[in-house]
Amino acid sequence: MRHPTEGSRFALACIASTAVVAGAVFVFLSTGHALEIALIIVILVLLILLIRVVQMVLRIHLLANAVHVSAATLPDVDDVVREVRARLAYEGRLDIFVVNKTSRTLGETSAPVAMISFFGVRFILVEGDVIGDLSDDSQRGQFVFLLATYVGALKARHTAWSLILSILRGLALPRLVGPFVAPWYRATVYTGDRIALACCGDLDVSLQAFYRDLVGKDISTRVRPGGFVAQALHARRRMLLRLSQLLHFSPHATNRYLELLSFAAQREPAGFEAFRSEVDPATREFDGVLAQLGSRRATGAAPAIGVALSVLLLLGGISTGLTVRDTGVANFAYDYFNRGGGSEPEPVLPTDPVTTPSPIQPTLDPADVLIARLPADLRATCTTGTPESDEVVLVVDCTPTGSSAPETVSYLAYPSAATLRAAFERYVGEMATGQCETGSNHRTTWTSNSITRGSLACYTARSGKATVLWGTDDAALLAIAQDETLEVDDLYAWWKQHAVIS
Repeated sequence: MRHPTEGSRFALACIASTAVVAGAVFVFLSTGHALEIALIIVILVLLILLIRVVQMVLRIHLLANAVHVSAATLPDVDDVVREVRARLAYEGRLDIFVVNKTSRTLGETSAPVAMISFFGVRFILVEGDVIGDLSDDSQRGQFVFLLATYVGALKARHTAWSLILSILRGLALPRLVGPFVAPWYRATVYTGDRIALACCGDLDVSLQAFYRDLVGKDISTRVRPGGFVAQALHARRRMLLRLSQLLHFSPHATNRYLELLSFAAQREPAGFEAFRSEVDPATREFDGVLAQLGSRRATGAAPAIGVALSVLLLLGGISTGLTVRDTGVANFAYDYFNRGGGSEPEPVLPTDPVTTPSPIQPTLDPADVLIARLPADLRATCTTGTPESDEVVLVVDCTPTGSSAPETVSYLAYPSAATLRAAFERYVGEMATGQCETGSNHRTTWTSNSITRGSLACYTARSGKATVLWGTDDAALLAIAQDETLEVDDLYAWWKQHAVIS
């Protein structure tokens, strides 16, 4: 009774999700951040334990604030539950609670029927209005259909992978794996409808349950099958509607309707013929669509192939990360996704004879005072610049000479170390923390004579120029070196020899 595309779509979802995880493992191992993988695993384990505790607490809460379905509390509902479990041969633990509104327990966006399934904690929360009058055969059959979609999901083990996929979605990965995972979710919905129809055994009652879920019980009996079939066919012809479903984890209602009818044509031919007689016989497109949907065949080996390829991808990510170290691709990926992340060891400059400078103060000739404190091979190339901000006390622009020297170096004097650090932050934003030796787009601090002197950043500016930005806190001085032809590594090597002012 599984939808024929479920196996292949599961394989696609499994491979795509594992590919992202394998890529992340490769990046962490290649860049020497194996401890972060261990930390992520610990966090995920704690998250899983937290989810289980929350669900156990929720079940205890329901025991005190809802009706637990049993032969002693709601015998007629319990009879339906036993019937569905027997028809589906489901023997696992399952608690069903009836409440007035699920939104009072699970939040405003909760559906009238909600299932929680996780590591042995399985229960279904049902609103009382959904159950209806079980003494009425039609309403009883509708409840059988509705309940079977959820019990059928447990029987088909759809929930076995939902935790992993939910974690991937929670890690902000839907943009990467969403287009590959969503088709499997949609296929499981189609499978649930098939199981429910087989369990209910009555197409007309099943469709009434479908209409009731779609438009509510008060108007469901007024829906005309012929008109809704025409609407479903019209929606199927609209390419924009078909494209809009690609990223959705649930199918369009019209697609569910056609898929259910296609299965009914094979499973319940007598009931389908009665339904078909109510639809315009001239609607040959309808027959063609159902024939097309019914002609698909399942690929039985697809899930096993998907799991096997996923294991190979994960092992490949681990082995490649351990053997191919510190690659440009891995460093770029780590920097991109770890902007504003943790700290790295600070680069240490060679010991230089240095006296403790004091903040630059405006004097009768402040530019000459500042230029006199710069490295000797720069002084002759420096002139007074124009401050572009009221915060800047003084600007000195230099044009170093030499094959490995930057095109320009500018020194900006601030009234205090605090304003200097604020200016530095405006330049770097959420740049990742890391050593300049390990790649560009890193920020850190720099030291001289074992003393931390200030902040440092190595990156490529929006203009495309290689840039080294550094501050000298005790002098309240911010310097920026840029070059359009040098690489960041070359500019950083020059900076090492010219960072300290006297």
